[in-house]
Amino acid sequence: MSYIELITAFVAPWVVLELLLLFKRNDPIRTVLSGVIVTGILTLIISSPLNQILAQQDILVFNRFESLYMVGSLPIEIYGLIAGMCLFSGLILYFLRPRIHPVRFPSRWIKLGGIAFFAPLAITCIIMLREPTFAHMGVILLWFSFVMGAMWLFGGSLVWRTKSRFILATLISTIYFSLIDAFAIHKGYWIVNASLSSGITIFGLPIERSLFYLCLNLAFCQGLELFWYVNRRKGLFTERARIR
Repeated sequence: MSYIELITAFVAPWVVLELLLLFKRNDPIRTVLSGVIVTGILTLIISSPLNQILAQQDILVFNRFESLYMVGSLPIEIYGLIAGMCLFSGLILYFLRPRIHPVRFPSRWIKLGGIAFFAPLAITCIIMLREPTFAHMGVILLWFSFVMGAMWLFGGSLVWRTKSRFILATLISTIYFSLIDAFAIHKGYWIVNASLSSGITIFGLPIERSLFYLCLNLAFCQGLELFWYVNRRKGLFTERARIR
């Protein structure tokens, strides 16, 4: 099984099913999908340096013979896997939205709380990078602290108000893609460098891999909520509100 077969087998069927469910609903499909696609592309762009660093530093070692094409040190199919994850997570997040929430003024205190959390996290990650066994975890969390910290300044209060469905969508996607990652590692599609990882595992999967999908999903879902927030202000979701 090649990388492309891995994605086709484990990601594509669920995404197709979600799309079919979406098209059966009386919802503003164009607005929904444009948000998922735009935010997904931004997630691919922003996460690309993180993935390249993990590969270039041999924190993750990929099987080049299973790839159609290498983008730098990364198989191009990994970008497809992340794109599939964005579609999977984004549509789950949308299906979990019970109604259109009114637009509210962002809370200053929630923003300050985010800064108080992400700034020390970034400093801690820089310290972690000095220790080889925490290199894998440190790189991921450092990326996460900068990306999420920046977005939290603009949409932290929005995410906080929708935290129940936001967390649920993130956890569903993180668990599922962690299982895919565990299968890929077991089959030798990529290898986690044990000397640059903490050695902590969750059911045999290095905790850094689950952390990677958790951080990526959190960043993507927050960006998607911000996109939909802007469109609600433009009235592009009012059709759904009237139907329901």
